[in-house]
Amino acid sequence: MLYDESFINQLPPIMPFENPWLVGICRFEKNKELLQLLEKWFSNLPREHRTRFRNRLRSLKDSEFVSAFYELVAHQYCLEEGWQVEYEPKQQSGKSPDFLVTTKTGYKFILEVATIFDSADIKNTNDKKEEVTLAITNIDTPFKLHLEYKILPDKNIVPKEVAKMIQQWLDSLDKSDIKKKNKMEFGYKGMSLMVEATIDSLKPKIGCVVSYMDPGGAVPDYSDRIKSVLDDKSKKYSSKKTKLPLVVMVGDGVGRIRLSEITIDRTLFGRDIITFGNENNPTQWHKDRSGHFTPSNNKSLGWLGRRTGLSAVLYCSLQEKTSFQMQVFHNPLPHIPLDEQIFYKMPQLIKWKNDKSIVMKWVISNPENLRVYFY
Repeated sequence: MLYDESFINQLPPIMPFENPWLVGICRFEKNKELLQLLEKWFSNLPREHRTRFRNRLRSLKDSEFVSAFYELVAHQYCLEEGWQVEYEPKQQSGKSPDFLVTTKTGYKFILEVATIFDSADIKNTNDKKEEVTLAITNIDTPFKLHLEYKILPDKNIVPKEVAKMIQQWLDSLDKSDIKKKNKMEFGYKGMSLMVEATIDSLKPKIGCVVSYMDPGGAVPDYSDRIKSVLDDKSKKYSSKKTKLPLVVMVGDGVGRIRLSEITIDRTLFGRDIITFGNENNPTQWHKDRSGHFTPSNNKSLGWLGRRTGLSAVLYCSLQEKTSFQMQVFHNPLPHIPLDEQIFYKMPQLIKWKNDKSIVMKWVISNPENLRVYFY
């Protein structure tokens, strides 16, 4: 068994706000179904690979647990499609991709899994923010607090000193006026934090902090990180080398500020822009030239593909309980295209036509053109 009672009991307690994925999945009652699925999916792995997966799936480090989690998702999806899956098969190059998949019809493709995490700098800043927030949460006060970080803390911040400043302010407030919103902005070693304190409703079950907000514009752009990961996978398993379509599943391992299909679309195809025209050239919405798959033109204005060794990107993100968002983004001009019927059950962005312009469209191309929307 992957997660027996003794293992779960020795895990760290649930903390307010952020928890390691392992703690959240094992200890939160709402994740009970997902925990049961993980046990089932783990048992479906080839026996010779379970030990290595077991260690990663029992790790408190998100970088280890979440990457193994999405590999498990990919493996299980293939099994439920009735496909044959070879885990880390040796290639002539000596390298081993995550999966070599063979469908029921004998169609083969390589499936690599890449999980996107925060950069080290962003992670360190977020970790320090969590330390400060936890120190404030542990203040003994009848007030409930809303925090708004104007400037995030750096490594020099001492969380207990921040909590002490806020404690002194809270102790000075009038506790008899339950409707008053008390606000104070605290500056400390470059950090700026707005605190709102009220006594007008029930406090949280743990601590005194109800919510916190990051500074406006604090959402990182993950495009460069995604591009770097895709380039790394393509260098190893390009379809030009393997003679097989290469699909990279990008898993959302960010957690705090989740990735989205919009991020993937912008990364692969560029930003949406409008070019205003005139009588001869009408105004046109299109993509800029910053995308990972953005093609170029040759001298005769024909299209030349980009990153052609990568056939498609499969975006995967855990949404809630046992539900995942999955979408496929096809390279419009790949060396070896991925057959659109392989992932026909999920939305796919495919090339619709290719003449003076390259036009993409979203499709769900199952044979009956039917899809369950609610159940």
